[in-house]
Amino acid sequence: MLMNTFGKRLTAAMKSANKSQTDIARDLSVAQASVHAWVWDKNWPTMKNILALESHLDVSAHWLLVGEEGMRNKFDYYPTPATIICELGRRIGWDACSFWEPCNGGGHLSDGMKSFGFSAIRTDIQDGEDFFSYDEALHENLITNPPFRQIREFIDHAFAIGVKRMALVCPERLWACRKGNEQFRRHRPDVFAMMDWREDYLNKGGKPDRALAVSIWNSPCADSCSFDIWSRTL
Repeated sequence: MLMNTFGKRLTAAMKSANKSQTDIARDLSVAQASVHAWVWDKNWPTMKNILALESHLDVSAHWLLVGEEGMRNKFDYYPTPATIICELGRRIGWDACSFWEPCNGGGHLSDGMKSFGFSAIRTDIQDGEDFFSYDEALHENLITNPPFRQIREFIDHAFAIGVKRMALVCPERLWACRKGNEQFRRHRPDVFAMMDWREDYLNKGGKPDRALAVSIWNSPCADSCSFDIWSRTL
């Protein structure tokens, strides 16, 4: 598909994220007719909705608007920034232990957590080990930076196969929609922390533009969630 219009880029991003027009309308709390108009280039969303699309489809607003960068990497692989790993290791609140890293990629997160005394069981889809093919967790503890376009399915599947404690790098707007609210009540984390800095997470080589967060569970559904804002120390 030649993606030379907003509507065509939006259509491609929706297909990549396995989202329908109905899904987008529900996620953004807008009329389906509005989404239809965006897809067919009959109208443009507001900047507020473009930023919401960025979060729900895990593409940059810049790409949606002008199309000057690639959409996603193969297997949705983006290395976890060292700054995030450092703060997660310092603040996770667990004693050093073993954990499963099912999206190991280049091993950045596994190697970084090793410096805090943690030991990873490493698997990755690039090695033919698809997280969603497991019907039993390899360990009750899980720490990873999952593919954002599948993060909701990832959370549900992790707890369904026996994960007890989990820490995920996630988008800052993970819970800020109707579907997120429903999942939050089903699998409420103990801690949700936003970062007070941004990262060049998509490796575009320009100004950092991606705000990330971390969700930490000490059980599949906490009684309450503590909100925090982390500053970088690295």
